[in-house]
Amino acid sequence: FSFKEIDEDGLPRYVADAERCARVARIAVNHARLRHTPAPERRVALVLSAYP
Repeated sequence: FSFKEIDEDGLPRYVADAERCARVARIAVNHARLRHTPAPERRVALVLSAYP
């Protein structure tokens, strides 16, 4: 979730993308919440992809 950019000295550096960082953080928080959710309240989804 970062991109390589060239700085003012011509050297590569990695810059984090704020939106992607926020998404990864949201996913982590949701996983943590799911652990503390009682089993009868959990819902499971199975997503199948037809991507080759």
